[in-house]
Amino acid sequence: MSQTTVTMNTNPVLDAFNRHGLAKFLDDRRARDPKDATMGGMGAKLGKWMIRDEDYTEFLDLLYDYLFVQKQTPMNFVEQSRSDSAKPILIDLDFKYPANLNLHESLPKVTSRAF
Repeated sequence: MSQTTVTMNTNPVLDAFNRHGLAKFLDDRRARDPKDATMGGMGAKLGKWMIRDEDYTEFLDLLYDYLFVQKQTPMNFVEQSRSDSAKPILIDLDFKYPANLNLHESLPKVTSRAF
């Protein structure tokens, strides 16, 4: 009698994310109505979440742990402005830097001052 081995196609980036507390935090705050979303996922982790102001510090702490302590792959989360509230003026700066520059190194001050 022979045994068949089944190979699962899993995404190791999502597997690592799903084991972290940030995954549960976001799952608990999934936006029921996309208009209410304050955060969206554009990369491996797709979704829309409603993170209330009083939960935002916890979100940042979990995100910091995920990225800088656990050294996991960024998930490409994007803040979404609400159409029914006042908004600050936001500027998105996309700097190009060498591929070997990791998240623990900062960009040269010259880069941000040049802006």
